[in-house]
Amino acid sequence: MTLSIGHDLEISEKVSLNFGALISFNQKSDFAVGTYSGLHNYELSAGADIALTDTISASISALFTEGISDNTRQAIDSETTTGVSLAYAF
Repeated sequence: MTLSIGHDLEISEKVSLNFGALISFNQKSDFAVGTYSGLHNYELSAGADIALTDTISASISALFTEGISDNTRQAIDSETTTGVSLAYAF
């Protein structure tokens, strides 16, 4: 189960910022990650969408995730992921 929240902030007509947060709960079962019930991990994300022209846009994003409980930290490491993309609309 996860709970997430996000917010978009329009800086200008061509630039917007995106922020998000997520927290997950692991329910013990034969198919779940780990053999415990409890808080699992959290994620923080941020990004920017930039309209370069009427048809070309760029996006920049970053996400950080880390385990919350000792059980989770034994199974996964903290991780940071970043990305850049270009899009052409026709």
